[in-house]
Amino acid sequence: MNAYLLLPLIQVLLSLVLIAIVLKGHLRSFIHRLFTLYIVGTAIWGILIFAMRASPDIEHAYFWDRWLIPLACFSSVIFYHFAVRYTATKTKRGLLPSLYFVCFLFIPLASTNLVISGMQIKSYGYAPVLGPASIFWVLFSYTILIMALAIFIRSYKRSSQAEIRNRAAYIITGMSFALLGGVFDALPIFGLPLYPGLIIGNIIFCLLTTVVIVRHNLLDIHVVIRKGTAYVLTSAMIAVPFATIFLLATKVFTEGNFPPWVYLVVAITLALILPQLWQWVQRWVDRWYYRDRYDYLKALETFSRQTQSLTGSAELGSTMVNLIAKALRSSNVYLLQPLLPSNDFTTAFPADVNNPTPAIHLKNGGALVRWLERSNSLLSYEDIEIIPQLQAITSKEMETLEQIGAELIYPLKASTGQLSGVLILGKKLSEQPYISEDKQLIYTICNQMGTNLENVRLYNESQHEVMERKQAEETLQESQEALRKTFESVADGISVINLKGIITEVNQRTVEMHGFSSREELLGKSVLELVAPCDRERIAKNMRRALKQGALRGVEYTLLRTDSSEFPGELGTSVLKDASGNLVGHVTIARDITKRKQAEAALKLQQAYFQQLFDNSPDAIVMLDNTDRVVQINKGFETLFGYQAEEIKDLFFNELVIPEDCVEEAAALSRTALDGKAARIETVRKCKDGSLIDVSALGYPIHFDNKTVGVYVIYSDITERKQAEEREKELQRELYLSSRLAAIGELAAGVAHQLNNPLTGVLGFSQRLLRKTTDPETIQDMKRIYTEAERAAKIVQNLLTFARRRQPKKEYSDLNNIAQSALELRAYELKASNIEVITNLAPNLPKIILDFHQIQEVFLNLILNAEQAMTEANSGGKLAIKTEENKKYVRTTFTDGGPGISAEHLDKIFDPFFTTKGEKGGTGLGLSVCHGIITEHGGRIYAKSKPGKGTTFFVELPIISKTANKHLIENK
Repeated sequence: MNAYLLLPLIQVLLSLVLIAIVLKGHLRSFIHRLFTLYIVGTAIWGILIFAMRASPDIEHAYFWDRWLIPLACFSSVIFYHFAVRYTATKTKRGLLPSLYFVCFLFIPLASTNLVISGMQIKSYGYAPVLGPASIFWVLFSYTILIMALAIFIRSYKRSSQAEIRNRAAYIITGMSFALLGGVFDALPIFGLPLYPGLIIGNIIFCLLTTVVIVRHNLLDIHVVIRKGTAYVLTSAMIAVPFATIFLLATKVFTEGNFPPWVYLVVAITLALILPQLWQWVQRWVDRWYYRDRYDYLKALETFSRQTQSLTGSAELGSTMVNLIAKALRSSNVYLLQPLLPSNDFTTAFPADVNNPTPAIHLKNGGALVRWLERSNSLLSYEDIEIIPQLQAITSKEMETLEQIGAELIYPLKASTGQLSGVLILGKKLSEQPYISEDKQLIYTICNQMGTNLENVRLYNESQHEVMERKQAEETLQESQEALRKTFESVADGISVINLKGIITEVNQRTVEMHGFSSREELLGKSVLELVAPCDRERIAKNMRRALKQGALRGVEYTLLRTDSSEFPGELGTSVLKDASGNLVGHVTIARDITKRKQAEAALKLQQAYFQQLFDNSPDAIVMLDNTDRVVQINKGFETLFGYQAEEIKDLFFNELVIPEDCVEEAAALSRTALDGKAARIETVRKCKDGSLIDVSALGYPIHFDNKTVGVYVIYSDITERKQAEEREKELQRELYLSSRLAAIGELAAGVAHQLNNPLTGVLGFSQRLLRKTTDPETIQDMKRIYTEAERAAKIVQNLLTFARRRQPKKEYSDLNNIAQSALELRAYELKASNIEVITNLAPNLPKIILDFHQIQEVFLNLILNAEQAMTEANSGGKLAIKTEENKKYVRTTFTDGGPGISAEHLDKIFDPFFTTKGEKGGTGLGLSVCHGIITEHGGRIYAKSKPGKGTTFFVELPIISKTANKHLIENK
C-alpha cells in the first residue's frame, strides 16, 4: 500500500486515538464534546478520502467525494463554534444557528453537479472537477475557518497569561497547517504539480490542538517553532543537492541501479556534513529568532563557564545580574545575599531598567527562605498561592514581591546545598512569558553561581548553629507529621484556604466528601468551586465576616461533588494567622449533614402527618402539660368549645371548660393519664358561652425521654347520642305509661259505672233524709254521709274523665292567652300564698291547633302543683312561666322554687294514682290526665328537677299550618 492510500488511514487512526484521549476525564465538558465532534469529522473525512482514492473507477470515486461537500461545511462551523466557546467570545444572536442552517443547505447540493461536477485522474490519483457553485462552498468553509483563526489570534493578543497565550499559539499553528494543507489540496485541481496536503495538515492540526486541550502547557511553542525551523532548513539544504545529484545520476545510470560505492560516498558525506551544517543553521536561526539578545545570551554562556576565575563578589554579582537582564530582556533582576548578623536576605546587586532599587528584605527562617533552602527548583510567583508550605509567608514580603513585579525566584546554592543567595527576575519588557530555554539557562547559571557565592560569603555559620537548625527542622517535621496524622484522622473535612479563597491544604475526609480521587485534585482550586452556585455569594460574604470576626460556625450551605451532585453541609470557619499575627487565610471545617437533613425531613413529614391528623380530627383534642396548663388545641376543640388557641394557651384547663361539680372528676382523669394509663369517661363540659354539652373524654399520657410529660384529651360531642338515648327512654316511658293508662282507664271506667249508681242513691236518699229530719245529731250524721258520698262521686267523676276517649274540640288558639287565663283563675290564691309570678311570654307566637279548655286544665294543674309545693316547703316563692317558639313546636315552661323531685320519683310522676302528698290529699290522677291531654294533641310533657333546686315542667305542642290542618281534618 503506497502513501496515497496510507495517509487517510493514518488520519483515521490518529483521530480515533485522539477522541479517546480528549474524552477521557472530560466527557462532561461541552467544549471537549465540541472538539470531539470536530475530530470525528476529521475521522470521517479520512474514511471518505480513503474510499475515494481506493475506488476502482471514476464513478465510485465521484460517489465518495460528493459526501465531502456537507462534511467540510459542518466541520468548519463546528470548529468555529468550538473557538467561540473555548475563548468565551460573544457573537451576534442567531449567528451560529444561521451557519448550521447553511450547512444543511449543502446536503441536497451534494447530490447535484453544482459543487463537484465529476472526477479526473491526476498523476497522484483521483481529483475532483469543480462545478459552478464550488466557489461558494470553498469561500464558506474557508471564511468560517479564518473567522475561528481570528478569534484565537485576538485571544493570544489580549491575554497576559503565559499559559493562555501558549494554548492559543498551539491552536493558531495547528490551524495554519490545516489551512495550508487545504491550499495544497486545491491547487493540484487547477493543474499545479503539487501533492494534496489537507490530510497531512489535518494530522498536524489534531496533534497540536489536542496537546493544548488535554495537557495545556506540556510543550513550549516557541521552542517548537525555533527547533522546527532549524530542522526544516537543515533538511531542505540536504535534500535539494541530494535530489539534484540523484536526478543527474539517474540520467547517467539509466537503468536506475547505482553502484554500491555511490551509497557509501553519500552516507559518509552526509555523516560529515550534517552535524556541522546543523550547528551552523541552528546558530543562524537562533540569531534570527533572538535578534539583538543573541550576543547577550552568548556572553552569558561564556560568563557561566568563566565564573571560576572571578574572585570578587561585587564583580561576580553585578556582572551576572546585568547580563541576565539584557539577555532575557527582563525589566528587573535582583541578587539577594544574607546580611550579618541576622542572616536575612537583602538586595546586594540590582539591575532595574525602569525604577530605582527598592529595599527587598526576606527574613531568614521565614516561609519563603525555608522553602528555597529545601528546594532545588525555580519558584514562580503565581505558585506561591498554591504551595501549602508558602501560605505562611508574611504579607510584607508578599507586598514587596508584588511591588517589584517578581516573576521567577531562583535559589542559589553551594555544592553543600546551603542557600547562599536568591535571584529574583521581574517580567520581561515584552510582557512575554519566560520560555523553557530561558529557565534552563538561568537554572544552569544559578547552580554554578551558588558555589561561587558560597566562597565569598560574608560569614560562615558555626557547626553548633547548623546542628540547632537541623534539630529545629527535625522537630518541625515531627510536629508537622503529628499534625498531619491528627489532620487526617478527623471525621470532618478540613480545608486550609488562603486570603484569595484558594485551597492550599485538605485532609482525606474532604477529598472523600467531595468525590475527588486525590488531594492533589483539590489543591489550587477556588473554594467556591465546591459550593453550589446558589450559595456562592452567601459563602463569600460569610468568609469576609469570619476574617473580621475571627470565626463563624454552624452555617449551612449546599455543597458540590465532582459529578456536580449537591449535598447539604455545615461549615465552621476560623481565621489563620502567621507567627507575626498577620492574617494569611482561614481554616474551614465541613460536615456532610445529608443524613441529618434526611432525618429532619422525615421528622417534618411525620410532624406534618401528625399536625394534619391533629388539626383535621372532627373530635376536640387538647394537649396539657403535667400541671394541666393548655399546650395546644386543634380546630375541632375551637369549634366545639368556642375558644381560640391563642387565647387559652398556657392557661389552666380546669378553669376553662370544667364545670364546678366536675373538677374532681377531671383531676382524676389527669392523674390516671399522668400515671401512664388511658382513661375514658362520659361527662359534661362547659363551652366559652357558658353552655354545657355532653362529651366523651378519652385521656392519654404523653411520653418523652421515658417520662410522662403531659396529657392529651380527646373530647367527642355525644349530645345527639344523649338526646337520642333520652328520647328513647322517654318513648319507652310514654309507651309504658300509655299502655298502663289504657289498662287503668278500662278498669276505672268499669269501676266508675259500677259505683256511680249506688252513689247516686246514697246522695239522693241522704238529701231526702236531711229534709225530713229535725234531730240535730241525725242531721249532722246525714251531712257527713252526704259529704263523703259527694267526695266519692267526685272521685268517680275523675275516673270517668280519665277514662273517657272523646275527641278534643280543637281550634287555633294563642298559648299566651291560655297561660294568662290560667293565672287569672289562680291569681288570688297565688298572691295569698306569697308566690311571685314571673312571666316571659314570647310575642308573636304562632297560633296552634288545640282544645282551649283542656290545655287550660293542664296549665291550671301545673300551676296548682307548683303552688302547693312552694307553700308547703317555703311558704311562698317564685313561679316563672315562659313561652317560646322552637321551629317545629311551641314550648311552655313552668319553673318553681319548691323542694324539687327526687330522681327515683321523677320517672313515676305521670303514673296514675302516683302521689307524693300522702295523707294531705291528692288522687294521683292530675298529671296523668295532663299527660293524656298533651299526648292527644301530639305534643310531649316532661319534667327536670333536682332535689332542693325546684322543678321545671316542659309542655311542647306542635305547630301545624292551616293547609296541613285542613288536610288533617279532611282525613279525619
